[in-house]
Amino acid sequence: MATRGLKLNSLSRYSKQSPMLILEEHDHCEVPAGCGGVVLRWTNPQREIPLKLYLIQNGDLRLYIDGYLYKNQYLEIGRHTIAIEVTGFEPGYGLFMFGSKISEKIEGSEAVPNDTTVRCLSQSDGSWKYTLNEPGSDSWLFNGFDDSSWKPMIEKPLPNSDEQKRENKFAVWETLGSKELGINEKRVKSKKVWVRKEFNLSL
Repeated sequence: MATRGLKLNSLSRYSKQSPMLILEEHDHCEVPAGCGGVVLRWTNPQREIPLKLYLIQNGDLRLYIDGYLYKNQYLEIGRHTIAIEVTGFEPGYGLFMFGSKISEKIEGSEAVPNDTTVRCLSQSDGSWKYTLNEPGSDSWLFNGFDDSSWKPMIEKPLPNSDEQKRENKFAVWETLGSKELGINEKRVKSKKVWVRKEFNLSL
């Protein structure tokens, strides 16, 4: 029987690669749908920029950007949603202080400036909102969610804030202009707080 150049298990012909794109891998617990599997995502360094986050917190915190657990990710130019779940916090104090800026220039990309431009900060401007009632679905993680019933966060010091400042441990956030934010509640029966903010990312 004549051979026709067939090869067994030649699956490489279905592989994809691109000199213009970067393939990101997110493990199975980094998406709100739950565990089990892996998420692969192509990113374009010409349209996306690396955002570096600075965060100090009271309690345990899970931070999502556009529904994904944050992991030094690239973000497309445009509108995004930061969503935070806070548990195990010490009542009566602020919950976190947040800052972000463009990180280093991506190799091969001319669209990303090599600077330290601040992009998003924790400030009591009404854009950071919270609720003590568990959202009914994952829609709160994304743009366009109706958070009109959520309350605005207020400036509230973190535990040992004065000591931290004396020891210059808040220097990064103070340089960026971040503020310590908390919830406007005298008594908190809930053991969990949900926080969200939408922001625009541009060059």
